[in-house]
Amino acid sequence: MDKQNQYSVEEVVNVGVVRLANKLSLIFYKEALKPTGLSLQEWRTLVNLARTGNCHLRKLARVSGIDPAHTSRSLTLLEKKGLVKSSADSKDSRRKVLQLTQEGQHLVEKIWPQAKALSQSLRDQIGSEKMDAFLETLDQLLGFAQERLDHIPLSQSLKAAE
Repeated sequence: MDKQNQYSVEEVVNVGVVRLANKLSLIFYKEALKPTGLSLQEWRTLVNLARTGNCHLRKLARVSGIDPAHTSRSLTLLEKKGLVKSSADSKDSRRKVLQLTQEGQHLVEKIWPQAKALSQSLRDQIGSEKMDAFLETLDQLLGFAQERLDHIPLSQSLKAAE
């Protein structure tokens, strides 16, 4: 067996999922985000703050599936752009409460239809039945991955998966 066949990445699910996610992210970036000046990481932070509502950094990082340090960097950039603001937590002055500004909310509302349109394009490509089955399978696999992560000591797991 030659080395190329020995390491057939098509058989490794996470490689295929990452390849698909990267390609879809690049399409979304080029079609929707590039004109706004947002990076993919900033978009993920922004849209997750929009869906979560006012919250703390740790919660936003957990919901986003992004490491808190990366989330913090995105928030700093989003604050400089006037899309997010932070204020002291009334219960704990060491913590900050994050929220979208009106401009941030408007930007999410402007970009969201493009995110939905990309999903609809995928549905149109493979059909509703296959798409529903894919989404159900994806949800099951995400649950499986979270369960595996829950059994790995925190020092060995991704902090974003807390």
